[in-house]
Amino acid sequence: MSDREDGRPDRELGEVLRCTVEPPMARDDLVTRLEAGIEEIDREEQLPVRPHHWFGGWTRRRTGLASAAALAAAVVAALTLFGLPRNEHRGGPAPALAAEVARRMAMAASTATTLRAAYEMTAASSSETYTQQGTIVCDSSGNYRDDSTLIAATTGAGVPESDRPVRTVSVHAGPACEDLVVSYWRGKNGSQDVSYMRWSSSDGLGEYHCYASLVRAALADSAPGIAVTSTTYAGRPAWEATIPIVVSIPSEGSPTAVSPARAGVHAIVDQQTGFAVVTRVTTPVLTVEYRLSDLRIDEPLAPELFSTDPPRGDNARLDNVDDGTYRLSTPAAAERSMGAPLPSVGWLPDGYRQTSVAAVWDGDTNSENGGQVTFGEGAWVAEVVYRRGLDTITMCVLPGPPNGIFWARFFASTEEIRSSDTSVRAVTISDGLFAGAQGHTALGSLGGIPWLAVSNHAYSVVITGEASRDELEAIAESLTVEGR
Repeated sequence: MSDREDGRPDRELGEVLRCTVEPPMARDDLVTRLEAGIEEIDREEQLPVRPHHWFGGWTRRRTGLASAAALAAAVVAALTLFGLPRNEHRGGPAPALAAEVARRMAMAASTATTLRAAYEMTAASSSETYTQQGTIVCDSSGNYRDDSTLIAATTGAGVPESDRPVRTVSVHAGPACEDLVVSYWRGKNGSQDVSYMRWSSSDGLGEYHCYASLVRAALADSAPGIAVTSTTYAGRPAWEATIPIVVSIPSEGSPTAVSPARAGVHAIVDQQTGFAVVTRVTTPVLTVEYRLSDLRIDEPLAPELFSTDPPRGDNARLDNVDDGTYRLSTPAAAERSMGAPLPSVGWLPDGYRQTSVAAVWDGDTNSENGGQVTFGEGAWVAEVVYRRGLDTITMCVLPGPPNGIFWARFFASTEEIRSSDTSVRAVTISDGLFAGAQGHTALGSLGGIPWLAVSNHAYSVVITGEASRDELEAIAESLTVEGR
């Protein structure tokens, strides 16, 4: 398979990939296949991991890890609670096939203008299982839509089935940085209740994107134990990857004690389009499988798909108050909010463009009885978003040393950072605003989105996105502030 001369993947405009939903691989079969790769993980680096679900709120809304639907959000929350998957790395030469698959996935995401697909997602734990089917639609402007319907659910004790919406529609309008989530509930006597939430954020990425990013980041990192083979899926050439990971599992009888556990990711990537069509995360306590069908790339999309107008009708109720902690802005206005100049970015991977700047409040807020929001202790953070195709890079900037919940995740002691993400590596920035400062890079335990964090006496910066460790480091080394 060869690439076109213009660098885009071999695929026709509007090409349709139809993938049949095949029976999922048996759990025991997957675990058996993972055992061989898992043995290569360096057990000396398996440090206890603290649950970090306390960190999820700001991150899911502010750095592009938002849950795409209310039902699927429960799965992401569970993975966060147990320590989202992270891949151990001990260095060594990169497996050629793993690197090639990662390259194709990166090219596919960076050159696509639109994506539309049907999906089926199943999740199972010891006490609960459910299946949802839906469609996802997104484009290179940052627009995203997920329309999902609950197909079947077996609910554990103490969780009424009525607590699950039968349908959820999540929309993110990229250029406007607006979000709308509409949930449809079974009402009394066969009626249907409708609730909705609205807020502002930079990105509305869903579960498929997070799982695909996890696969792509791990393959690009080429850690030991990754098994990649050529196969076929729905009659088409594909790659099949088995990726050993480590998750943190809460210990019985203790609300805070956790221990590392063996787990893994199984993925199938279509060779022609470069998109993952199957991802399956298996842990000792939770299994989540996400399968795409009718995957369509580069087809025109109707603008009304991404409308964030609230639903109409007497039975529609607003379930939240936008707290005003996210304000779409300009560079000058963001600088005034945070009280310092924004660092200039001297280098980005080819094709990226700045699409939004915002001032984001990281701190306490208070709103009584749906009234006006007041801000307590905290600080305004500048958030700058860059896009290329379906990929996103986000830079968060705080004047001075790191302070607050968001920053604590990235700027704790080295041991604490590694305990919450075992893919973390130390890096010394050699040029620019942070010359000589030590930072950290990671595959990203929060949804598989890679990140880099670095600080000095003047600034703290976190850069997240679909980029390699080397690219994140190059971006950090290109940051400058006039007069510093």
